[in-house]
Amino acid sequence: AIMIEVLKLVNWMRVKNHKDLQVDSLDVKKLTQMKAMKLLYYMQAASLVIYNEKLFSNDIVAWDYGPVVKEVNSHYHGMKSIVDNIDENAWVDYSNIEKNKKYSFIINWVVNKFNSKTAHDLMKQTHHETPWKVTPRNQVIDLSLIKDYFTKNNIFKGCQNQLKYQEFEQDIPNKESMSSIYEAIDDMHDHHLKAASSYEELEKILDE
Repeated sequence: AIMIEVLKLVNWMRVKNHKDLQVDSLDVKKLTQMKAMKLLYYMQAASLVIYNEKLFSNDIVAWDYGPVVKEVNSHYHGMKSIVDNIDENAWVDYSNIEKNKKYSFIINWVVNKFNSKTAHDLMKQTHHETPWKVTPRNQVIDLSLIKDYFTKNNIFKGCQNQLKYQEFEQDIPNKESMSSIYEAIDDMHDHHLKAASSYEELEKILDE
């Protein structure tokens, strides 16, 4: 499997955040070093769950303020915001990673999912998740722990569903027929919504 160099992945995030900040309608927070760490953790988790592959080779360590990639911490040491000075190399890394449809799909999904959360929000979130909770501080978080936890809790179910739709659309030679298929899916969805007997069931259906 082809893995992405972790600092290039952070460059991709920096450029993506820079671009998203220009769009008024998006609820986006400025990317900080801490938030980048948490997004790397969720990107690695998504890749393990969806492709059964590592996105990057670096270890993720359980520090007091959540999962951390030490190499990224060293590179941006002492910096809070990491999007103020974006150089040509960062744009090149962004462009190259975007061309890799397999990985760009999941990393875009992760960033869009957590765009509106602050670094502190994500830190608290990781503190409630088993992989960080059961790993001793300053030790490497086992990848099998990450994969098992996020698989069992269906965290990336929405991403998996979107990916299936994309593959499905590519397999259909006549794109015109897609509208009737989507209508049928919507009808089924509406039927399930009406059949939901509780808020819990309704939430499950809407999350799918």
